[in-house]
Amino acid sequence: THRFVLASGGADGIVKVWASANVATNWTCLYTIDHAALRRPLDREPPQVYALQFINHWKGLADSTPAARHNFLLTSSDDCIHLWEIGESELQQSKAGEDSKEILVEETSGRCFDKIEFVEVMSFHFTCLDNIGYGVSVTNITKEGLNTPDMIRESDESAYGGPRNPHNLIFVFDASYSIENGLLGVALSDGSLRVVNGRGICVLPITLPGTKSHLTSFAWDSTGKQLATCVASGALILWSIDTDGYEVTPSCQAVLEGGHESGRPLYGALFCGNDLVVSWGVDGRLCLWDSQSSGNLIAPISTLVSNPDYPLYAVDIFQCDPTTKKARAKVVTATIACGGGKDGGFMGVLIKLHDVTDIHANV
Repeated sequence: THRFVLASGGADGIVKVWASANVATNWTCLYTIDHAALRRPLDREPPQVYALQFINHWKGLADSTPAARHNFLLTSSDDCIHLWEIGESELQQSKAGEDSKEILVEETSGRCFDKIEFVEVMSFHFTCLDNIGYGVSVTNITKEGLNTPDMIRESDESAYGGPRNPHNLIFVFDASYSIENGLLGVALSDGSLRVVNGRGICVLPITLPGTKSHLTSFAWDSTGKQLATCVASGALILWSIDTDGYEVTPSCQAVLEGGHESGRPLYGALFCGNDLVVSWGVDGRLCLWDSQSSGNLIAPISTLVSNPDYPLYAVDIFQCDPTTKKARAKVVTATIACGGGKDGGFMGVLIKLHDVTDIHANV
């Protein structure tokens, strides 16, 4: 059976779902989603995919049978977010005794399948923030999911990106769903962050004043009660998110500056446990901050990486406790994977691994 499942996407508009029984070898492509083919006719380049996420237990939709249909694959293409699920009608349960076949195990139902197909549940289309519903509408691109309206494009007066964006699209730059609060955050090319509930209603738009105050990326913490937003000015802003019924209220907790070069954009942030957050950007710095800070901070706890010739586009952290004896003090080690550099361009970059010991020490 397949123990590992991976989704990949890029500038060609294609998302592939891969699976393997051994993470080191024999990866098999189980399904391909070609956003360019699904969104034709388009008189432009293939849609770019900037967001991918496997989501368990999407909240907000009415109960269905089976309940596992709330486990989705999230993808993006240009100005849209798409939610996909494994199509029940296309699933073929493997027969007993066919152990030689590679099969996919759907953990939520316990069944094994030798064929999968992803079916669209619904899509979210993003337009100008001044439009109805803060510019967020529920739609579809395949007509196979929920009964939603077809996509309607509204022409905005000014194009974000000028001549490079003649169709006035508001591109999805980053998207992440919080399982704890059931909210989807989407960072867009107009500099806004829009928080959408499970039914596709924008419950919270976040913007900052100023020409260099675009929100480029963001991250949820593990509780869904805190949000870190990256700003093109080089600042990291922490927000407390209060969810009371249908009301979602943000309050600015802290503004973290001084770790990155002023005026150079941040590309991402990531929470580490309940008390730390890291940020990275075009200046090649990876900064470590106290996520429980309040007010204005002018310096991080530590600058973990600093290399101006290696701009950082993506970072991930794997933490573990290698100690085996309970009597010993807990030692947390972490491996930080940093993707960036100037040699490969934005869509093809080098990856560097950094070992960090006692990431929570001296905090």
